[in-house]
Amino acid sequence: MTTFDQALSSFRALLEPDGIAVQPTGVAAKVVGPRFSEPIFAVPDVHLCDGKGGDIFLKGNPGKAGKLAATLRAIYRYRNNHTSRAIQLGDWFDIWRVCGKDPMNMAFGAIENAAVFTEILDWDSALGLPHVIGNHDAAFLNAIPNRRAAQPNFFRPGFWVGNNVYALHGHQTTVSPPAGKTFDQVVVHAATVLGQFVPGATWIQQFIDQQHVAEDVKQWLKETFTGQHEDVDANHRAKNPTAPPDPILSGDFVVRENQQQLLSLVAQVEAFPASNGRAADLVLVAHSHVPCVSWSRIGTRPVVIADAGAWTYDKAHLLIAAGDTVAVFNIV
Repeated sequence: MTTFDQALSSFRALLEPDGIAVQPTGVAAKVVGPRFSEPIFAVPDVHLCDGKGGDIFLKGNPGKAGKLAATLRAIYRYRNNHTSRAIQLGDWFDIWRVCGKDPMNMAFGAIENAAVFTEILDWDSALGLPHVIGNHDAAFLNAIPNRRAAQPNFFRPGFWVGNNVYALHGHQTTVSPPAGKTFDQVVVHAATVLGQFVPGATWIQQFIDQQHVAEDVKQWLKETFTGQHEDVDANHRAKNPTAPPDPILSGDFVVRENQQQLLSLVAQVEAFPASNGRAADLVLVAHSHVPCVSWSRIGTRPVVIADAGAWTYDKAHLLIAAGDTVAVFNIV
């Protein structure tokens, strides 16, 4: 089994020829024993726009595209030599900022044809990178990018990444449930979308309409998965002073917003027959753009929640999980 230090060393060596390094952010957690059978590389929110002045990925710096392309290339080369997994945690495209209207009606040409993104999209395709669908690229629920048209199953609202890691974007907990209904009353329907909806099988609105729930819950589901709500501001998370339970050994833990609601969704997904008995020790999320690790429980089972950060503005984060450790790095 690959240790965390082995995975990190090998990955660093692949980035060095491009003059790029990984720098610890201090966001990390360690658990008892080798919990992650294969190294995992998770790319958080990217927000590719159209390469123009309002592009919050580039932020006026075309060279940033080369940094992300080099990171994807290193992941590709690592996977050619080592058994491993990779995932992108949502908001790959930023469709709102490009189309300025209902993102569910968006054509992706302005983003896909931006010359500055050619290498990024080439490596994305070469990797066959799975993408969680976030609130800024909700149009992927109806139509996925042209270069990936033959891989609809690689674009989903949530993914199992191995047997004990679940990945979702995290925006599902930022929209208030209908008046008079608690999050617990509608979480099972959100989890149904996370666990069972496959792009290409049906349109998201048709899928929601098929759910046997009240109209206000259907509207909540639509707004949760396709509504134009901005990302949360999570810059001031409190430290968690409580010692983590076994088997979590250590970490710079904070109290993350909506952490129990996130785990409620994951618990419902675990219960689906298609999950084949899998149970999460680690939940990967993005959406807040601020890396952190927190912990909570599903029943009596302790679970680490790792927020992987973002590539927006001046940020460039990458999450790596291997052996007994999960950590977020700056790509510099």
